[in-house]
Amino acid sequence: MAGLAAAVAVAGCATAKSGGDDDGGQNPDVDASMSGGDGGVVGDDAALPDARVIDAQAIDAAPDSSTPRQITDDTAAEFAGGTLTAAVIEPYGAIAPQAYFTGGLLLSASDSGQTGDAAAATWAMVQAFTATGKQSAMRSTDQDFGTAMPAGLGLTSGDSFTVWSEGEIFLEAGTWTFNQLCDDHAFLELAPPGGAFARVVSTNWMAEGSGSFVAATTGWYALRAAYSEDTGGFLWRLRMSGPGFAGPAVIPAHRLRFRADNVDGLWQGGWDELGLMGAHGATIDDQTAASADYGAGMPADLGITAAEQFSLRWAGQFRLDATGAYTFGLSTDDGQRLWIDGAPVAAATAWDLTTHASTTGTMNLSAGWHDLVVDQQENTGGAAARFTVASGPELAGMALPAARTRPVVARGERVVSAVDPTDRAVPDVGMVDSTFTIDAPPGAVVKGLEVGWTFTHAFCSDIEIRVVAPDGTVLLVRDDEGGTGSCTVTEREFHTGLDGKPAAGLWRLRVNDDFSADLGTLQDALLTVHHDGAQPPIALTSAYESAVKDLGPTVASFGNVEWFPRVPAGSSVAVKVRSGATAAACQAATWSAALTDPAGSANPAPPAQFVQYRVELTSNGDAAPSVDAVRLRYTVSP
Repeated sequence: MAGLAAAVAVAGCATAKSGGDDDGGQNPDVDASMSGGDGGVVGDDAALPDARVIDAQAIDAAPDSSTPRQITDDTAAEFAGGTLTAAVIEPYGAIAPQAYFTGGLLLSASDSGQTGDAAAATWAMVQAFTATGKQSAMRSTDQDFGTAMPAGLGLTSGDSFTVWSEGEIFLEAGTWTFNQLCDDHAFLELAPPGGAFARVVSTNWMAEGSGSFVAATTGWYALRAAYSEDTGGFLWRLRMSGPGFAGPAVIPAHRLRFRADNVDGLWQGGWDELGLMGAHGATIDDQTAASADYGAGMPADLGITAAEQFSLRWAGQFRLDATGAYTFGLSTDDGQRLWIDGAPVAAATAWDLTTHASTTGTMNLSAGWHDLVVDQQENTGGAAARFTVASGPELAGMALPAARTRPVVARGERVVSAVDPTDRAVPDVGMVDSTFTIDAPPGAVVKGLEVGWTFTHAFCSDIEIRVVAPDGTVLLVRDDEGGTGSCTVTEREFHTGLDGKPAAGLWRLRVNDDFSADLGTLQDALLTVHHDGAQPPIALTSAYESAVKDLGPTVASFGNVEWFPRVPAGSSVAVKVRSGATAAACQAATWSAALTDPAGSANPAPPAQFVQYRVELTSNGDAAPSVDAVRLRYTVSP
């Protein structure tokens, strides 16, 4: 399931240009290695106020025309004009693979615009609405909010608003049918890779509509949808059927994703119970980056209904621009958990109901993107969480800047929650099941369970409770506890006894009365499954081809090609070069073999007036390699 290719047209013959340093010092490793030390090259970086090379044509005007010259691409502006395939140019100036929020669609909203009749509504109309400025990620296309409104989007009223979704959907080749029901107006549009959007279905309340879409090949297809609420209830229900997918059925979350490499902030989830359980809302927190103090209150836009007994999670990635030894601090009111790069941090794990101020041990981290998950739960009193860089070569003493974060949630630590609020009678000397369907990716396995229940019973110690996994494995979580009298019991627990079991499928909370003469009621049941697995959040293969560089007609030789990579474990970077007497000949030439030494690979291609380079990035789906700069040295004839 390769990522969709994004392309920027080749700019043709681009003159080699000077490199203004507009990265704000955000590449200190590259800046340091590129300032000076060029062995007396004319236009030596160290002689320049901005520590970058001068224009190649200015070098050509130097008195000694045989002196080596150089061109460098180092900033977003300098990389612009090249061709991107499943790659991006990051704003701070680096070539990197596309990155995704996998398992959902990006949501935006307006509380002042409405589409009216869906057939007449257009995407341009929706984009002209005044947005609230908040975004969220939706895991399911089966949404029914009743008379309420979606959380996490900054909406101010349960009536008169529009929500729109953007992202991609994975489809096998063939004809797909989409069924849509909405309250009040909705439309869905799909597009093939690199192609134009086409309307698939438009519906107005109360009629369900359907439409077809032909996927020419198996892969990811662009999706956008808008749904508008007038008054009363609000819902959007999109289901599908197609090759090998019987339906109409709910679209599995693992078939959805959206580009997140251009979105600042961490994904933030809020639960109305302890232990990441209960009613759940989500947003993209582009303000506090796992650092918020709610005082005696609570987050205002996550569907949390009470200032006590709730829980929060921030998840995504943060970027370091300097390699070195770091420690991190996590202060929470109350319980806390922390994962960095998929590993739980024991020093900041205390999933209880008291306040904590923890500092991690030293971590040697490379420059680049790192995975982060922060959990916090609130029992009583104040509620706060503050994640900081305690020490390190940069950001020491600071909370994470939002611009250094993105909602690319790693697949090593994820959660899916379900709630069953139905009252169920517990028969005398019998059992009753509460059931949950967990939408986890294929192959995902359990890495912990949050389990909760409330029951009443005339004889408390008659009750046993078990969790039954989708594969039938049973875990006893409550065994005839609580004394001999009547009781009302609310309990929230964390268990690891089913770790390694399949996460997706039908789960059961089984309540058993194992002695006669007394009755009870299971009043609610809650389950949150921690799991691994998902679609790769980082594009597996990506590439950048520079614009064709015009070095002038007197190029005598090519010297070293240098590049400045960040290559985390599980990734690789390759650079290739080609040249030609004309721009067209350059673009038609065969690429060189992959160069082997980023510190300087000599004689990459035959000397010629026009030259072009290609950067190829490979990832295991979790690591995000990048290249901060590329430099080519050359000489000209007298």
